[in-house]
Amino acid sequence: MQDIWNRLDSWLEGKELGDFANGADERDIKKLERRFGEVPQELKDCLAIHNGQKEDVPILFDGVDSFVLLSAEQMIDSEEQAEQFLKIWRSMDGEEETEFPEKRAPIFKFPTGYMFMDLSNGELHTVSLESDYYTYSSLSAYLDLIADCLEAGRYRIGDFGVLQNTTVDVIWTELRNNKTFISNFRPPYSELPELRHRFQDFLNTHFDGLLTVDVNEHFDTTYRKCHNGQIEDKGIFNIDGMDYSMVSLEDSMALYEKGFKERAEGMLPVFINKETRTAILMDIAEPGENSSYLHKWQKDKPLEDLPFDYLDILLGALGN
Repeated sequence: MQDIWNRLDSWLEGKELGDFANGADERDIKKLERRFGEVPQELKDCLAIHNGQKEDVPILFDGVDSFVLLSAEQMIDSEEQAEQFLKIWRSMDGEEETEFPEKRAPIFKFPTGYMFMDLSNGELHTVSLESDYYTYSSLSAYLDLIADCLEAGRYRIGDFGVLQNTTVDVIWTELRNNKTFISNFRPPYSELPELRHRFQDFLNTHFDGLLTVDVNEHFDTTYRKCHNGQIEDKGIFNIDGMDYSMVSLEDSMALYEKGFKERAEGMLPVFINKETRTAILMDIAEPGENSSYLHKWQKDKPLEDLPFDYLDILLGALGN
């Protein structure tokens, strides 16, 4: 736990985010356990490092639902309100049958819900009026994920100093600062009416009338708002240890019609390495939750799901 917070505190240094409190003392922990009974050691370890945070400042977890870390005292004071919220949430359609830990305590709150800890095993359970129910295996796993995302550039400090999810168009804007890099790219298809209509006809023909507004957000943002592939075939995107160039929308549609429709239906090539005859394919429709939507295709080899996403590829280019 200390190592994870060292990473978080290091990233926070010099930034007006979080405003985390000093650690809880033994009396705070004893008071917490008088109310809830024995609590997992990693919760005690976490509170001993930072006993909550202020709520009236831009917060570290804004990129993930505006979570506020509760202090030991706030966990006690918030219990009744959190339980009332949980009762309302469980009365919602489809949620009354969701299994929920009997021994629990709220440890984060946010505008539309709470994150509870299962005090019997340390699992985290997040309930919200606006998003799906989801869990984490432990508090350390959750904080470690946040640290990984911060260090990888998955969040940016946006307007009013709050943390926001890094988006495709934000990364492309930063890439534009590298004039040598960006001079190799075509304008977006939104500036080319003929290509825009051609793409919709392509979707109508091959994707059962899929509208452009329903296309995978990363694909749509890149090709419609940012860039329509590279002008020259230069391998400037390092993906899984191999250099690729970005495919234009025209070439992507042509490649699909020439063979990828049979080999990988529903996926368009977005990056290609001609020398090794390898392509990175993207599901054209919005992917389901937690599903892989990038795939590696190589001649005479089975299609491979990739364990990273399009943002990781762009962030890698930005890092180079």
